[in-house]
Amino acid sequence: MNEQNVHSIIQPHPSTSPILLGIKRASLAYRHFSERLEKFLPIFTVISFMAGIGLSILSTRVGTVVTDGMSTFVDLYGYFAPFAIFIILAPSLARIIEAGRGRFAS
Repeated sequence: MNEQNVHSIIQPHPSTSPILLGIKRASLAYRHFSERLEKFLPIFTVISFMAGIGLSILSTRVGTVVTDGMSTFVDLYGYFAPFAIFIILAPSLARIIEAGRGRFAS
């Protein structure tokens, strides 16, 4: 997406506020940036992975912080996951049971 296309997409309406126009431009800039970044994402991932391994070998404190963070994440996930699953599945199961009154419900 070149700059001429971006300016042709953003045709300000006379009643458009400058804030909304700025948000629209920022959104288009972010989309353009993310589309370019996606091409190199596997490379960034491999480099970040190797840098993380190297940093954790050099500094045990970094490894400890990462280990503690992951442990906390897993503990919180174990606590919140049942509630999230219930909140997501309860309405779906209720609809399935209601739709199939003759087959599933007693």
